[in-house]
Amino acid sequence: GYVDLLKGKTWNVPAQLWEDWESIKDAPQVIDRLRKEGFDVVYVDFYDGAEDMNYNAEVLIGVLQELQRLSCGNEMHVVGVSMGGTVAKRALRLMELRNIPSCVTSFTSFDAPYQGANLPLGLQHGVRYLRNSAGECNDLFHRVLRRPATLQLLANHESSNYRGSEYRKLWVREDSLYGGYPKKPWLFAITNGSSGGKE
Repeated sequence: GYVDLLKGKTWNVPAQLWEDWESIKDAPQVIDRLRKEGFDVVYVDFYDGAEDMNYNAEVLIGVLQELQRLSCGNEMHVVGVSMGGTVAKRALRLMELRNIPSCVTSFTSFDAPYQGANLPLGLQHGVRYLRNSAGECNDLFHRVLRRPATLQLLANHESSNYRGSEYRKLWVREDSLYGGYPKKPWLFAITNGSSGGKE
């Protein structure tokens, strides 16, 4: 992965070094406090986080089943950050629909883009335009912008004539068919930022 929660750092790919990241700088203290209070903290880092979110939801289902087996039925609390919240929502709902036993008592999503993520189309088109002349744009285009998870998340995508991609439309249709949010655990959502658009 590109994030180390135990150090509160992120990996800068072009510079090839670890850097402080304001958004997660307090993660090491939070994890340490939870451990001292008796919680086991399990961080799931997908091998390819930009892969189809349905695939990563299946991976998370497997992780949750293994954790349930190891914890002998103790309560579990799932926290999903950003796209991880969207993946966890799908995984938990699929477990319910498949009648897979679950010890998950609460699900907290932190800045999960359930209604679709927004990345300015001008920026997307700029990355696409510059991909053959700027190495970083080429990397962003292929490693991020044209990946399945990005196509599923973005409300508007540069490849789709100013509408959601076919991947996005399918994701939304599946979400509707699955019944949206999980029904069994307590649901919590946290938004990072003011609702007034000010810092």
